[in-house]
Amino acid sequence: MVIFTLAAGALDVDAGEGAKPNAESLGIAPDRAYGTGRRMLAARKNRLTAWSLVTVRTPNSHPFRRSTKASLKAGFKCWCERAR
Repeated sequence: MVIFTLAAGALDVDAGEGAKPNAESLGIAPDRAYGTGRRMLAARKNRLTAWSLVTVRTPNSHPFRRSTKASLKAGFKCWCERAR
């Protein structure tokens, strides 16, 4: 049973070109790999029905509140998970 499918992601901590190789390793199409959450949400905002959830997973050293609030403001359900 498939619970969810990873459809896109902001997958590079440095907002650079590392997103595409990271996406490919997770089975995500390169055109759905974004360097930042802001870029991902902007690109996907008109496709809200295609996603049911945004998950924010950041290490403790990264600000998670901003990403979580931006996802909620964009109209997505959001699951925030922080590493301890």
